[in-house]
Amino acid sequence: MMVSDSKTLQAVRTPDLGVVLCKSCGTVITTIPTNGVKKIHGLCSDPACASGK
Repeated sequence: MMVSDSKTLQAVRTPDLGVVLCKSCGTVITTIPTNGVKKIHGLCSDPACASGK
């Protein structure tokens, strides 16, 4: 029987290599777990970015 604890599981977890960037201002919105480096563009919650100006 294999026993694991939370410290072991945290050490095995892969880093978040994906990043979501605001296409208007370049702010990092969030990171996401991916199998490689990925850049995804969206809009942040800043009113200037959301209005598209």
